[in-house]
Amino acid sequence: ITRNCDEGVGKLKGEPLNEVMTQRVLDACQLVNWPESVRHYVLGKSMCVGLTGSDRGPRIFRQDEEVDRVTRLANQAIQDWTVKQGLDWFGWTSLQINVDTVSEWHYDHKNVGPSCIAILGEYVGGEFEMRDYKPERLRDQAVVFDGYQWHRSHPTWDGVRYSFVAFLHEMSVELSESQWASLRELGFRKPAFDIAA
Repeated sequence: ITRNCDEGVGKLKGEPLNEVMTQRVLDACQLVNWPESVRHYVLGKSMCVGLTGSDRGPRIFRQDEEVDRVTRLANQAIQDWTVKQGLDWFGWTSLQINVDTVSEWHYDHKNVGPSCIAILGEYVGGEFEMRDYKPERLRDQAVVFDGYQWHRSHPTWDGVRYSFVAFLHEMSVELSESQWASLRELGFRKPAFDIAA
């Protein structure tokens, strides 16, 4: 995993997403009544879709048709972006969707390998920052980063900011074939490396 994950990680210069796909994702997001974040270090609205887990094992979380539509569109936008960037190996099982969130310094706990964050919308503020890097304003852009490194998001002062964090959940090694099929139907993609390694 390490050999594959080093490629593209830590580059905080965002690259643009496809404009047409970005607009389709934004349009679909406006039809959803997003819930408040349950994470104590994140203020705003958010939910995690796809693979989630507990002590009872892996679970595929789906909300409703509107959220499924956002999930499929966002996953397609991320897949198109990763292919364009030459990151064909990148795969993910989970998508953290954030709406106007402000997060304190934190690092991710249930990820395996790198994450991809795509940030969309018309807004002022809302910079993404990693420790030891300058804060970056990623609007309608994505970047691959190491979620195990400390990071945060700054407040949005005006407009609406959507962020989508695609990551490989640590319980992905426990997924059944039928669970992988459910994830594929939502646009998630198996990584091109052995996740059991």
